[in-house]
Amino acid sequence: MKKQKIAESAKNITIEILEALDTFLGAFLLSAGSSRRLYRELNKQRPDIDRDTFYHNLHSMNRRKLINYDHHSDSVEFTNKGLLKVVEKVCKKFPNDKIFRFVSFDIPEDFSTRRDKFRSTLKRIGFKNVQKSLWVINKDASSVVEIAAYECQVEKYISYIVSASSDIDGILIKMFRE
Repeated sequence: MKKQKIAESAKNITIEILEALDTFLGAFLLSAGSSRRLYRELNKQRPDIDRDTFYHNLHSMNRRKLINYDHHSDSVEFTNKGLLKVVEKVCKKFPNDKIFRFVSFDIPEDFSTRRDKFRSTLKRIGFKNVQKSLWVINKDASSVVEIAAYECQVEKYISYIVSASSDIDGILIKMFRE
């Protein structure tokens, strides 16, 4: 029972660290940021996390390829895999607009696990299902979709379509009001 509690605690701290990275999302996506600065920000939100625990989790996230952490230069940056862990928070920052973006895919049955993971990521991004393999969103999420397709190794089966108008706009507008 104690190991399970420790593992759950480590998972929560990892999520907290990723969320703190999300606080500096723009800087961390474009370039590396400082682990010291990240610790200061995280410590404001969670003063109970000591420095040793923080760095232990930082190294753990680096091993799991959620972040790239270089101890010598003290730089931390998101990996695609890490970005997908906080994809919901990231996509909430994208502004809604009146242009619909569609993702269509035809992923072979041999890759059903990858397809399910990609479909799950689309839901977390904020896409809504129009048909079995046709999804829509009313914000520009192309970069996140590209990363998700790459991480799920299904990029060659994906089409991303931007539509100024369609014959189902009325239905789509209702979908995003709910």
